[in-house]
Amino acid sequence: MTDTPRMPPQARPDERPDEDPKHRAEPAWDLTPMDAASPAPAPAAPAATPAAPANPNMVFCRACGHTLHITAPTCPKCGAPQRLAAPASTAGLKSKVTAGLLAILIGGFGVHRFYLGQWWGLFYLLFVWTGIPGLVSFIEGIVFLASDQARWDERHNQGRSSVGTGGGAVVVAVVAVFVGIAMIGILAAIAVPAYHDYTQRAKSASAYSQLTLAGSAVADFIDTEQRLPATLDEAGYRDAPSNGVRELAIDPNTPVLPAWLDGTPERGLRFVPSREVGGAIEWQCEAIGLREQQVPKACR
Repeated sequence: MTDTPRMPPQARPDERPDEDPKHRAEPAWDLTPMDAASPAPAPAAPAATPAAPANPNMVFCRACGHTLHITAPTCPKCGAPQRLAAPASTAGLKSKVTAGLLAILIGGFGVHRFYLGQWWGLFYLLFVWTGIPGLVSFIEGIVFLASDQARWDERHNQGRSSVGTGGGAVVVAVVAVFVGIAMIGILAAIAVPAYHDYTQRAKSASAYSQLTLAGSAVADFIDTEQRLPATLDEAGYRDAPSNGVRELAIDPNTPVLPAWLDGTPERGLRFVPSREVGGAIEWQCEAIGLREQQVPKACR
């Protein structure tokens, strides 16, 4: 049996030929992550946000950060167009237009001072009858309308812009209320006396008609009996007073016929007799406690 020659062991690629395999050092394993060798870049610090302008009417340019007014359409530095920011709130802002119109129209009552939150508007109301508050408020209204907008806001709105506030509606409402009250007062001052005169004139016309009939009956009785009747019933007039006439009678001592109106004590008409040349009795109508507009034309 033939012995097969043994081949010497092949050296591994990571061995040196002269190195004893027993004393060969094992390779060290690197447990460091592969991306640890190159440190990750630190996160970028956030950009510093500019502080808000001290003046609420100033803002920063959307392009370059330059400070500009809130109403500026473009940046005066870089020329970038700006989007106008809507005001946060206009509640409580005092409009100089509203205050001026209130002062000119109805400032004599101190309304413009009450609108501005100034209690001493009461002095205007107390002395309105003198006419001086009306003159003063008219001048104040002109001053309000002509005042600078920035100075007005600085004084009455703590620097907040009142441009575009809807104060006009307040003025219209207040003026409409006062004008309406004034018109109602004027109409009442005209209509109430006119209606009163109309009702009194209607009663007077009814009294005049009844006195005419009663006077005719009394005149016939005097011509026939040659004496004064004691009552209208004796004279032949038996109709009861009506249509606004409370009482119709004859004075037995003097043949005067008074007719008192209903609802108006001591007011009415009376017929006073007088003899004509031919002997016939003629009656003269007189008003008692009534104005000329409240009696018939025959009694004026």
